[in-house]
Amino acid sequence: MSSICSKTVRIVKLFISLLNKNQTFPGVMTKIRWELAGDANPLTGLSGNIALEQELRRRTAEKLPICAVYVDLPDKICRKKYGLSGGSRIILFTARLLANILKKYGGKKDFLAHIKGDNFIAIIEKERVGAFCERTIKYYDSLIKSLDEQEKRKISRNLIYTQESLPFISMYVIDFGIGEKIDLKFILKKAGQLKYYSTPADGSTCVHKPSN
Repeated sequence: MSSICSKTVRIVKLFISLLNKNQTFPGVMTKIRWELAGDANPLTGLSGNIALEQELRRRTAEKLPICAVYVDLPDKICRKKYGLSGGSRIILFTARLLANILKKYGGKKDFLAHIKGDNFIAIIEKERVGAFCERTIKYYDSLIKSLDEQEKRKISRNLIYTQESLPFISMYVIDFGIGEKIDLKFILKKAGQLKYYSTPADGSTCVHKPSN
């Protein structure tokens, strides 16, 4: 049996298995997309670049107004402050927080991907993006302080704790018009441009320059 055929059989079996477990259809399709893409992040389990590109093409075809939210976690601060394993725990914490907030305040079609090592992109309907960003910053800034204390206790057993600032996140919101062609490269470019509008703050920040 060819690799393509065996993968098709595996997808069909997964589809039937998930339906039998009373999973919702959107939830089933999300898991199927992960399997097809084969690029789920090993740490967080979230979709990667391939699945994100597929989702962006699908959203373009739907011709509905959407937003992309680029979430930037300061990897250098995480690694220097908490070490390799501690930094990974911060990344996992961030992924779970984003997924839970998107599930609670987002729509059924909203999508979350883990790109690079420490950054995320959420594809959200425009009317929900404000609530998503506000809740993310509120809960992240509150919880990261407790998590920082936990990591401090773990690290202090073996080495001197690095007095760096907390790893606050930066969120960059990019608007897309109906039917506008979008891809990961374009999102990264726009997020890079929005970084120039960031201002120093004692906490996480969100930059959104709505399109005219």
